[in-house]
Amino acid sequence: MKIAIYKDYISVDGKDISTVDLYNENVENIITNNKDKYLLEDIDEINELFIKYAHESVALSGLFSGSHPDKIYSYNCDSKIQSIVKDVVGRRASFFKKIIVRIRFLFINIASLFFLLSKIIKRKTIVSNHLKYESFYVSRAKQDIKMIRALKEDDTVEKIYENFFNKVSYLSNFSRNELVSLLFVSFFKSFRRIKKIKNYVTNVYGENCAIDSLRFYSKRVLHTSFYEEIFNRFCSFFEGKTCYTGDNLDRFAIIQERVCRKFNCKLICIPHGIEYGFFLPHCFTGDIFYCTSQTAANYLNFFYREEKFVYSPDVCHKMFSVDNGNSDHKIVYFSEPREPFVNIKIVKSILEITKSPILLKLHPADSKDNYEEIQDQIEYCDDFNYAITNSVCVARKSTILVEAKYNKSSAIAVIINENDKMIFDTFPSLQDPFILKVFDLDSLQAEINKEMLK
Repeated sequence: MKIAIYKDYISVDGKDISTVDLYNENVENIITNNKDKYLLEDIDEINELFIKYAHESVALSGLFSGSHPDKIYSYNCDSKIQSIVKDVVGRRASFFKKIIVRIRFLFINIASLFFLLSKIIKRKTIVSNHLKYESFYVSRAKQDIKMIRALKEDDTVEKIYENFFNKVSYLSNFSRNELVSLLFVSFFKSFRRIKKIKNYVTNVYGENCAIDSLRFYSKRVLHTSFYEEIFNRFCSFFEGKTCYTGDNLDRFAIIQERVCRKFNCKLICIPHGIEYGFFLPHCFTGDIFYCTSQTAANYLNFFYREEKFVYSPDVCHKMFSVDNGNSDHKIVYFSEPREPFVNIKIVKSILEITKSPILLKLHPADSKDNYEEIQDQIEYCDDFNYAITNSVCVARKSTILVEAKYNKSSAIAVIINENDKMIFDTFPSLQDPFILKVFDLDSLQAEINKEMLK
């Protein structure tokens, strides 16, 4: 047997299999029935590693069960898939690679130390009266815009930003001496963190995946450890109060949950997108978790045997509503980066029933190059606020379908292939009755005609 891995395809003795098609209901059932395997140790990175490796690992184990390939070829492919294939078929990682990845981590970790030191030295200290606030949040990324919208009018919340280049960066709340001390503590802790990651991945997914994960986390572990030390200090200022977060399942979310419990802080999660409905080794974090639909809240409380998942129309309106004044009624298709030929098929179907050009709002990872054959029949829309307001919003599986509800728009989910259906069904919020679901292009055309007549 010969295995070749090229881009998103795995070829087994000349037969091509798309990695996009690996996920199916059987894979999810196998994972759920063997979930104890993923709970060997509750490390901060446990959910990230699960999302990265688990589904493909189970799917490929079924595909290559009992196989012993003569040769594994790889070209221009994702190192993750290459690593999973090697572990699944029992290929040992070379001693040379193990040594190289350790040396690489050491150099990157030292470089990260000097990078963070340079930011500390340049940072001016800003004195803040934390006592006057009843709660706080530390925003880490632009995705937290949903949480920021929900809390922007609340003056009892201290708003803190992690961004090293922001004048109100969280570094500004501490003296240089304190930051340097915390940084060196973090530096030594980062070695323990990377060792825990390596051991966990080796035991659960395999040593090739462990090498792949070390490549990814080498430039991230010091920052993660430093974040924990800083967040620990912030929580000490707000002991017994409330912390808001936009993080809900990654390593930063798990750190926040652990530290908030240490200081008896109530952790409230306002996530930036829709929730996964499949099993995660570590449940979504927070003492209160605001879901994007009542359907999701009911499902997650049942699935995780919790009571913390809640739905608030008011919170969701603040999160998703945009102010765009008067916007024309229109058809907007929100694309996806994967399988662009499916996007084109859907757009062509819409063009058959409308005389005016439809608007195409590209996903950030999508490209205009994918739509050359229909360039003359569409108009690109770069203004998200305009696109989401007073529109017939058409998408395959996206948060857009939920956001439409809060912006005077209707939402139509187009599910015309098995892969989209499998993924669509893993998001409880997309099962909301507000979202119209169509499973063929004739039904799509009929629903658009109805919506445009309203």
